[in-house]
Order: sequence, then structure tokens, then C-alpha cells
Amino acid sequence: MYNSILAFLTPHNTRGGLIAALIGTALLNSQVCATPATINLPGERAFPENITATSDGTLFVGSLGAGGIYRVKRHTSKSQYWIRPGAFGSRSIFGVLADENSNTLWACSNDLSAIGVLVAGSDSKSTLKGFDLKTGAGKVSAVLSNEHSLCNDIAVGQDGSVFVTNSAAPEILRLPPGSQRLEV
Repeated sequence: MYNSILAFLTPHNTRGGLIAALIGTALLNSQVCATPATINLPGERAFPENITATSDGTLFVGSLGAGGIYRVKRHTSKSQYWIRPGAFGSRSIFGVLADENSNTLWACSNDLSAIGVLVAGSDSKSTLKGFDLKTGAGKVSAVLSNEHSLCNDIAVGQDGSVFVTNSAAPEILRLPPGSQRLEV
């Protein structure tokens, strides 16, 4: 809407362009001011490690310290657990990525119990998790096969393949569409 308003108001002369720019700035600032300045995550061990958003402005925040993934609806400062700590075997959550094309919230789950970060999940290895973006139900669990693995960052290719970095080894892994097995 703002782009169409700006296109309509912007004439070819300098003074009109300045007025349109000021109106555009006011519109954008009113939009920004409607966004909360602070979003509180519940608990003492939230330690957000990564964040992603859907096209409607919903935020998802992974928790390294407590596990789980928080959801924050657009224009609110209220967060709630969307994926509970330990859900679908998950542990400490690192990277998160909302993939609306596949209706999947991708998340990197890592067992940090060896360094004292205790989360209620059952996975003992670094794992790429896929949760239904609308319901939160677990649907994909792909273990990183290297003995020294740390699932960290996620990207989705044009063909729907999911790519994940192994920050503990020089690897980028690929999960082909429909698969539950990662490949180097």
C-alpha cells in the first residue's frame, strides 16, 4: 500500500518530490512506531540464538539455554512457546528458518549437556528438525552424521533442498526434498 501511495504522490518536480518523501517517511515511521521496542522472552535461561520471520510478520526465536522456540505475533511484545523445550526430541535450539513454501519451521537442535546446558530433549546428536509451521507438530528429524557436529545455520534452495552448516566441522549438508537423511 505504501509503495502505491508514494508512486501516486511523487510528481516530477523537486518540491513535490520532497513533500512525497516527507509523507512517505511519516507513513513508514507510523508503521515502525506500532512495532514494540522490546520483546520479552519468559524464563531465566531463554538465551535467544537465532530469529526468523514469516511474511505476515510473525517472529520465531530459538532458545539456546532453555530449548524450545518462541512465537511472537506481529505488532505485539508478547511471546509464547510455540515449540516446547524437548518437543520432538529437540535440545538447545540454534538456527531457525521459516520456510513457508514447505510449511516448515526448520531448527537446529544440539545437545549441550557436556558443557552444562541441560534441556529436556532426547536427541544425543546434533539434528536438523522440521516442525509444521501452522501446528508446531514435528515432521522431520535428520541427524548430522559427523561425530563432531554442531547444527547452526539453515538455508533453503530453489528446489526445496535444505542446507545446514556444521559449525564443528568444515561441512555444509543438504537435505533433499522428502528425505530424512542429510548428505555432505
